[in-house]
Amino acid sequence: MDYIKDRWTVLVDKIAEKRASLAEVLKKAQFIAFDGKNLSVSFNAEGAIVEGEKSWIERIISSELNHSVRLMVKVEKSAGKKAKKREEIPKEEIMKKIVSKSELLHKLVDEFDLEVI
Repeated sequence: MDYIKDRWTVLVDKIAEKRASLAEVLKKAQFIAFDGKNLSVSFNAEGAIVEGEKSWIERIISSELNHSVRLMVKVEKSAGKKAKKREEIPKEEIMKKIVSKSELLHKLVDEFDLEVI
């Protein structure tokens, strides 16, 4: 693990030469494990970009280290933000809220017989 950690800044700088925004995300990597072939790292939610560029990053890392390295990416969900299921609100209730906002909206709905789809 220390082998990669010691070289990580150099690897990220190499990536920054071509993709600076990706390098900024890589700087925040949390190292999980490295067995000589597989490098496991985790990121916060913005790390999803790394997953999409994984093969390109693997080529850069492998080239710089002179041996094949496979990148295993784990993207953590935002801490403290639990995904809430959206409550199903009846369309009629939504329309009542829209119409109650102003007289102009009420006239538009009546004139054009608008509905919530």
